Amino acid sequence: YDVEVVTCASPVEGAATLRTSSGLAIGVDRLVDPRRVVARDRSIDTLVVVGISTSGCVRSAVTDAFSHNFRVIVVSDAVGDRSAYAHRANLFDMDMKYADVESLNYVVEQMKWKYSDRA
Repeated sequence: YDVEVVTCASPVEGAATLRTSSGLAIGVDRLVDPRRVVARDRSIDTLVVVGISTSGCVRSAVTDAFSHNFRVIVVSDAVGDRSAYAHRANLFDMDMKYADVESLNYVVEQMKWKYSDRA
């Protein structure tokens, strides 16, 4: 597989990030857990989702975040799957139901525009 680590998509200092080695939905639960209140304390309303695999962990995280009333953005060129068909089908389905599926360049440009006065 052709894999590239994209440093321009790295979280900014102070950004809340969740990293898991299993189903990312577990990470979403940690984010909204009332004992931790990370999302509420930081006024987080949007999650940007990247990872492997589109048809498994990524989809699970997206549907879980959507069910917790987050706006969800899936970075289309920062997710992947063993099956190209499953990857495309799940991106299409998530875009239709649960998330905005956008390119990395678009997401980075939107973040720069939105947060340029905070940098």
